[in-house]
Amino acid sequence: MNRIGLLIILLTLAWTAVMAQDTVDITFRYRPPTTQSAASLVGEFNGWNNTAAPMTNIGNNTFTRTVRLLSTGAAYTPGAYQYKFYYSGVSNWPNDPLNPRFDPSRNNNSIIAVRNPTIYQLATDDQVAAFSLTALVRTKTPVISAYIFPKVGSVVDTAALTLRVDTTLYTSIGHAYDFVTKQFQFQVPAPLANGTHKAVLTAGPAADSVTFTVQAGFVQITTRGGFSTRWSQRTILGAVEGGSIDSVKLVRNGIDSIAAPIVNKTYTVLVPLVEGMNTLRAVVRDSLGGLQVSDPITITRIVDHAPIASARALFADATTISLTAANSSDPDSQTITYEWRDDPRTPLVLTGQTGSTAVASKPTQAGEYFFGLIVRDPNGNADTTTAYHLRRGDGRVRGGDARDGRL
Repeated sequence: MNRIGLLIILLTLAWTAVMAQDTVDITFRYRPPTTQSAASLVGEFNGWNNTAAPMTNIGNNTFTRTVRLLSTGAAYTPGAYQYKFYYSGVSNWPNDPLNPRFDPSRNNNSIIAVRNPTIYQLATDDQVAAFSLTALVRTKTPVISAYIFPKVGSVVDTAALTLRVDTTLYTSIGHAYDFVTKQFQFQVPAPLANGTHKAVLTAGPAADSVTFTVQAGFVQITTRGGFSTRWSQRTILGAVEGGSIDSVKLVRNGIDSIAAPIVNKTYTVLVPLVEGMNTLRAVVRDSLGGLQVSDPITITRIVDHAPIASARALFADATTISLTAANSSDPDSQTITYEWRDDPRTPLVLTGQTGSTAVASKPTQAGEYFFGLIVRDPNGNADTTTAYHLRRGDGRVRGGDARDGRL
């Protein structure tokens, strides 16, 4: 075989190896925070050269650049590439505001995984409009959008598209994909409650997710619910769309209400919490007299009803030591019962004594002598504590501090 034949074989093998890898044309998008005349795409695929990939201004200060990438990825992340953006005068190159994946160990470079297909910039329309994943969603039926790029020479299998919003799975949504623009846009049909939600888009073997916060409706409670607290009250914040409304009521559990003024379309209310579940709704009347009610939030107040045990040695005579539980208490002012316990290491013959005071035999040997106490209320709540007294070598006795342990 001559050299030319060998070279042809080697080139064929190399081309076959390249073609065996998926390549995807990905159109990157970026909107600088201030108006710019030019911007560039920089990343592992162009040696981080800020002049190698100038972007095209498509209007609204938005820039795009299409790059063909191999599914093998680059050096930093297997099967993925790291990238950022550049424009004149920026010293800290910005990453992609609509891509939640970044590498904090490498200057927060954005990361895109190349798949067949590749999902890019999954977000709600409100987030896209603000070009920020932290933007609030002001509608209860948001549009979820993303760009889906197939490998070169193929098309997206729209039958394999699914979207899960929280626990609701939407299928047969291929109509939401545009084969020309490569954009997926799907409006969530079921209204979402105010609060945090998660959307997961699946396109065959590829998947991506986005988290967003809905704050929509005529009157809103913007304080987050869904948590437990031991505090007896909570400050609730909210907002109202109508500019002529001057007061709001916070209704707790459909019974109690607290009025508060509205200032600059916002309000603040200090709400006392009852034990257990507190479901709160904000209620206003609009300019036409109609009743407007917010989505509810729930805060659970936990109240500890267990009594508090306290035990201490008071004094000693020649043969006995007096113990007291007088400082024990019950948060509900209920009658409590007492049960004294011996420590098996230093038994003082206390077991069986049940009053608020007890008497123990004075030890004959110097050392630390421990004893226990359990107090109970009528509901079965209990607390336990361990205390000690010290017998000195000269026979004197000194009481020790309690060591509490809630049952």
